[in-house]
Amino acid sequence: MPLLRLLSKRNRGFTLIELLVVIAIIAILIGLLLPAVQKVREAAARMTSSNNLKQTGLALHNIAGTYDGKLPPSYGYFPAGTGGWDSNGVEGSLYFHMLPFIEQDNMYKSAQTTGSGGKLGYQLEWAGLPRVVKTFIAPLDGTNIGTNGLCSYRVNNLAFAAPAGNTGSWTGPVLPGSFTDGLSNTIAFTEGYAHPGGSPGPLDVKWFSCMDFPDGTRLNGPQYTANTAYNPPFSVGPAITANPLIPNSFSGSGLQVGLLDGSVRTVATGITPTVWYQASHPSDGTVLGNGW
Repeated sequence: MPLLRLLSKRNRGFTLIELLVVIAIIAILIGLLLPAVQKVREAAARMTSSNNLKQTGLALHNIAGTYDGKLPPSYGYFPAGTGGWDSNGVEGSLYFHMLPFIEQDNMYKSAQTTGSGGKLGYQLEWAGLPRVVKTFIAPLDGTNIGTNGLCSYRVNNLAFAAPAGNTGSWTGPVLPGSFTDGLSNTIAFTEGYAHPGGSPGPLDVKWFSCMDFPDGTRLNGPQYTANTAYNPPFSVGPAITANPLIPNSFSGSGLQVGLLDGSVRTVATGITPTVWYQASHPSDGTVLGNGW
């Protein structure tokens, strides 16, 4: 009998209280690990976005090496003819002209063979051809689901668009001549939601076309206007409140920007509009202020 009682005690299962204690311990451990896992995932996503910015920056240098230093405009013809940026060449956004230099030569050629005339970036959409480019998708941009050719980045309009008051003779930026402030001191690309929902209204930022606002306003290419009037210089928060006229940070860690030398850095949220403008303007001749 004593032996039977001993075996009976050994074979009994866990009590309800013991199971609850084990479950509680597991729940606590999961709660402790979850924030760490989320931080690791966010860090990995930010690294992917940083690599995308680096690839676009290196593509600019490869373009310049191929075309004697000439770079495409934010939107227009490239390579430009002797009559100015709006003559000759192939019409499209800077991202479109970049395709052959980021291993997307087939997509670039398919747009040229599909349509006739200009707006070759649009030809992809009109013909229903593939136009999703992983280099233009930031993992932390939840509005870019990777099915409709949207872009999670912005072009520095001050560096790649025709200067104010231009009469048509501008033939586009030249590397390094157009960037006298220094390649490491001038922004080329920034992060930004592919579908920002703030004022003046929601829109899709397509890498191959223009930004068309609901009120009919059109910006020439997926870009922003670096201007001291914007304070803060970029938005931080969810996409629904993001302003499409300025870059958008995907997290509270700051905004990642790609510089013209191919490097990538994170800009703190406390940067002043003046310093931001100095970093965006390629040739204003000023020294970057504190906060950069």
